[in-house]
Amino acid sequence: MKLKNKIALIFTGSVSVLTLVFCLFIYAQTDTDVHRQFQRRLRNKANTTIQIFQEFFRTNPEILKRIDRSTIVNLPDKTISIFNSNAQLIYHFSDSSRNLFQAERSLYERGTDIDEANADEGERRFILEHFQYEGTKHTVIVSAIDPLGVERLTDIKNALTIGGLLIIAITLLLSRFVASFLTRPIRTFITEMNSIQRFNLKNRISLDNKSKDELSELALTFNDLMDRLEQSFQIQNQFISNASHELCTPLTSISNQLEVTLQKQRATEDYQQVLKSVFEDVKHLNKLTTGLLEMARSSESKIKIEIATLRIDEVLMRVVNEVQSINENQVHLDYLDIPEEEEDLELFGNRDLLESAIKNVVLNACKFDPNKSATVTIGFTKNDIQIDIADKGIGMSKETIKNIFEPFYQGPTAAQKKGFGLGLSIARNIIKFHNGKILVTSEPNSGSVFHISLPKALRTNA
Repeated sequence: MKLKNKIALIFTGSVSVLTLVFCLFIYAQTDTDVHRQFQRRLRNKANTTIQIFQEFFRTNPEILKRIDRSTIVNLPDKTISIFNSNAQLIYHFSDSSRNLFQAERSLYERGTDIDEANADEGERRFILEHFQYEGTKHTVIVSAIDPLGVERLTDIKNALTIGGLLIIAITLLLSRFVASFLTRPIRTFITEMNSIQRFNLKNRISLDNKSKDELSELALTFNDLMDRLEQSFQIQNQFISNASHELCTPLTSISNQLEVTLQKQRATEDYQQVLKSVFEDVKHLNKLTTGLLEMARSSESKIKIEIATLRIDEVLMRVVNEVQSINENQVHLDYLDIPEEEEDLELFGNRDLLESAIKNVVLNACKFDPNKSATVTIGFTKNDIQIDIADKGIGMSKETIKNIFEPFYQGPTAAQKKGFGLGLSIARNIIKFHNGKILVTSEPNSGSVFHISLPKALRTNA
């Protein structure tokens, strides 16, 4: 069943139940009110009969019947019976000349010890009251039918039935219209989702900026998911393309050298020369593979990576020591200010990944500095830790800065430097993983400065 029909049925069913309960309540209240009013009329007639009986029964008994005949309109088809203390019927009047009803006799027998009682027999209602006459207890029983009350109940029942059915019919039509209106964005959502294929992953669900309902949140969540999927596919395609190209070069070199060497018998020196060349290609291939693995790891989900509280000063000291142990590099670590609280030095992250990211940036700075030197400056703001890594190298053009963080990209000035163009791309992924930012400012022949911003642990807790 479609959601539109399900909403319409649920809404109509709920309104139908409420309407039925309301109609039953109104009918029950009306029936109680009609019954109470007629009982009051019977009681008034009984009290009037008692007063007249006590006043005129001995002197003029016919006056009771004359009065009873005159109240036909007020109490249609009435009967009035009076019993003495010996259960003898001493007075009886009936508009239709009926004898005693069985209900009158049973009501008299049941109401001997109570002052007032009532009973029903079909549409006829009875009321019993006791009174004193000449020192003895007498009983009067008055009964009648209530055609006006029955007609009133019939009218109210018909009105409630017709009104209830009309409300249900209108509710059904209105609920279908409302359900169709509410599910229209879902139909649009489904249509736009079906239009997204592997060759057009850039398509997104259109958003209504004015609406802040759950459907807008769902569309926004879906678009975020598609952004991540598109990025993953782009990284995967780029990774496959670049990796296959970069891996082919050393593998082809190794294959060609071995093939040429095996074509004829050679001197020992020639074999040693070939093995040295192959060994260099293998080391090159190993470094490339390691870089590719680090790049893949830097793109992993946060769920798979252990996060802990780190001190940025400890991370930087380890990075400085490692970089200085490679190729006589020199790294200078400066603090703009020293935080008063140790918590200002802390951040949430993965130590190995963060050290790898910063080390790649520092190594890149040392590589392009003529003195193999880099300066690492650390500062603090209210919410962030700022790390600047500067070199005095040849700098970069605007075009190079635009592509510097792309995998395997190497600027024109990097052609003479060993590397694969993966370090900065890995660093960017890791910094982004830690909810940080990395930017670069540089001009040709003026050196470069990489600016890294990482959130403090205090801000993450807040």
